[in-house]
Amino acid sequence: IIYNQIGWVNTPFPLMIPGMFGTATCVFFMRQFYLGIPTELIEAAKIDGMNYFSIFFKIMVPLSVPALLAQALLGFIGGYNDYLGPLIYLQDPELYTMQIAMNQLKSYFEGRDVPAMMAATVISIIPTIVLYIIAQKRFVEGVATSGMKV
Repeated sequence: IIYNQIGWVNTPFPLMIPGMFGTATCVFFMRQFYLGIPTELIEAAKIDGMNYFSIFFKIMVPLSVPALLAQALLGFIGGYNDYLGPLIYLQDPELYTMQIAMNQLKSYFEGRDVPAMMAATVISIIPTIVLYIIAQKRFVEGVATSGMKV
């Protein structure tokens, strides 16, 4: 009702804007990640004369790049695989997401053209695979350094 009142129905805004503010799982995941960073790094930075903002931006943020990438990847996959949100907010077939289009393709073929469905499935996972391949180097780098990159 609120999205309809502000004119966001049949636009991509109800799908994008709420996800920009994070979820409880994202906050919990990042909290747990920051608790795993050794306090000796923060203490050493305080001894060197850094304030809290510079400690956060010069030490904590570079160390948290793998966790932020993991959250970005999980957020992308969650948004990309969302079926009910776009089904509720989008009425124009031009704006339908891949998952709605795949469901319509399945109902159109009614199980008769399995190769076409498999081809559509392979095409639909390409963005996720490409994003993972791009981010994989940072994931491995974050695991290998395990909080010792300063």
